[in-house]
Amino acid sequence: MKTIATLGMLEGENLTLRLPKHELEKLKGFKSGDLCMVEIKRQKDKRSIEQNALAWKIISQIDQKINGYLSDPWEIYLQIVQSAGIKREYEYIESHKIDELKRKYRVVQEIEKAIVLTEDGEATEIIICACMKGSSTFTKREMSSFIEALISRAYDEGIDIHHYEDALKGGK
Repeated sequence: MKTIATLGMLEGENLTLRLPKHELEKLKGFKSGDLCMVEIKRQKDKRSIEQNALAWKIISQIDQKINGYLSDPWEIYLQIVQSAGIKREYEYIESHKIDELKRKYRVVQEIEKAIVLTEDGEATEIIICACMKGSSTFTKREMSSFIEALISRAYDEGIDIHHYEDALKGGK
């Protein structure tokens, strides 16, 4: 089993790690005192092209299972980003300038529309948007959270991706 864990405390010879819930199930076969091999190294900074392609393959599998073959996996991607707790920026923009915002961000999700008065006293429509630059700009922590959320979502939907996990997490 290879997984991404958050390093906890080191006290004497005891080390604590925080593991994702779906990984804890795999440990139930071990007994207290069992000898285990553990490799600890820092997670790589950037995800590879292969990881990105694999992530989108899994997102598409989830989407097909839920929505059928003629669907759009983008909504699944957004749900996974949200469940991973990835930071979003919120922008208020006049509705006729929405294309400018879409050139600046990878994800622009319209939250709400409103009519406001300009300084001239004219009414104009604005859109409140949640924006994100995309997974290529995620920090190591955000990417780890995204991958864990993706894996959890796949298993929640009954999709077995066990054979993809190492590659998805940057292993071989």
